[in-house]
Amino acid sequence: MSLKSTSGIIINSLGAMKGATCMDIEQESVILKLYEQSEQEMSNSKEYTELLSKFNVCRDDLDDRLAPSQMEDLITLLQIKNDMESITARDYYIEGFKVATRLMTEVFHKEDK
Repeated sequence: MSLKSTSGIIINSLGAMKGATCMDIEQESVILKLYEQSEQEMSNSKEYTELLSKFNVCRDDLDDRLAPSQMEDLITLLQIKNDMESITARDYYIEGFKVATRLMTEVFHKEDK
């Protein structure tokens, strides 16, 4: 998913998973599909749209005041920050999904006894 403003592009990226077994990769791919779907739904919320609008206004104002070299630095900085936030959000989502699954497994295991 990418969101475009008048002054630039905000990119959401998903990093590669390293050191995962075949089963982990299969399970995580399902989790990532769910994450991507929920991320798109959340990105369309009223709160998100309002914040994106504020961001775009501030960004356009800043674009008018920065020299070209400063703009390049700003774009690089924003991209790194967006990548970090995307990875953090994805990792928390996956971990939350795993914890919920463990809780359900424990509950069902205790009910069977």
